[in-house]
Amino acid sequence: MKSSNRDLLVLVKDENVDDSAIQSELESLNQLLYWYETENNSLKCYEVIDVDKHKILQTKQHIQKALAKLSKQPFLFLLNKN
Repeated sequence: MKSSNRDLLVLVKDENVDDSAIQSELESLNQLLYWYETENNSLKCYEVIDVDKHKILQTKQHIQKALAKLSKQPFLFLLNKN
């Protein structure tokens, strides 16, 4: 896994937490986010609504094609399933 270049804000309730525990928590968060942010996993959370064709596109291939032309085509919306 590559090293991440992101800013994370971690709030801790206990003031007596040592730096090794915080580093361990940050490493766990980075591993979790790295797994989630892969293309296959992130495409599972979206669907594309094509108002012109009255369709909801849910397959990975359709979503990838729609994302390529999303800014060019009107009435094409990206919807998060969450």
